Amino acid sequence: MTSDSIAEKLAGWQDRLARVSRNLGEINDHSALLRIKARLRDRPDCYSGETAARIDNTLAALDELWKDYLLLNALLDQADGLRKQSGLFHTYDPEIDDLLDGRSITLPATHTPLAERSLLTSAEHGDKASAEELLAAMEKIFTIAKDTVLAFDRIETQLAPRIAAIADEARALAARADAIGETGSAEIAAVAGRVEALSNDLVADPLGAGTKVQEASAMLANWRARLDAAEQERAAVELRRKREGIAGLVAEAALELSILDLGCRRVFGPANRDRASVIGSGKGLIPFQHDRQPLILEGPGKGPRRP
Repeated sequence: MTSDSIAEKLAGWQDRLARVSRNLGEINDHSALLRIKARLRDRPDCYSGETAARIDNTLAALDELWKDYLLLNALLDQADGLRKQSGLFHTYDPEIDDLLDGRSITLPATHTPLAERSLLTSAEHGDKASAEELLAAMEKIFTIAKDTVLAFDRIETQLAPRIAAIADEARALAARADAIGETGSAEIAAVAGRVEALSNDLVADPLGAGTKVQEASAMLANWRARLDAAEQERAAVELRRKREGIAGLVAEAALELSILDLGCRRVFGPANRDRASVIGSGKGLIPFQHDRQPLILEGPGKGPRRP
């Protein structure tokens, strides 16, 4: 690697570290994290459940990120110092390459539990990592910490109205289930009570409350899909019944027309076997008179008679 390429690589690393510093500074100055730290100063045990665990992990992770940032910064300072010492008769380019690309960063020593040690295992061990490996690990940790802080902020500001909305939706779905005779309306209605009870957890365990609200929302989504399917099935059954009813009416009408056709043929004889000519044109029909007695058809092969 030439001196120019080393200078370019150092400049790239310095730009990356500047962005790391800026992002770490922004998350540490985030209003949600400042609220968390202020409450913990006033009352160290103010959080419980999921919130307490995730906040503890987030604060520890942010501390570790700053320590890792300092390790990377010290590495770059060392590499830049060697670059400045390089001259016409002596160069430190190989050493700089090892610093930037090799596993040259010694991570803080960690304690090895007794149960994991052999007779010759040290109580503490320190791993080594390259600058790229350390930065990749920092990226993952930063994402987890950032997501926790933003989730805390979002839940504190938005969860209360969401709890009310989900409780209302649960009651509406329960009423829907009752209306269509679907079992489970009591189970759906119980969700409303459980969700509303989470309002008491918004201070001590907002993250835990947020998780439970998400679970309740998913449950209601499943019930909504089940009720939609049940209503669609009921609508399909009703449509089939209507179609069957219409088909029955058509069949009855066809039967009545057949009977009428048969009667007309017997009354008017072979000369008027065309039903259209008899019924459609009106020719040959007996005029309706109130004083005439109705004709009675005796049966096959017999003519009509009057009573």
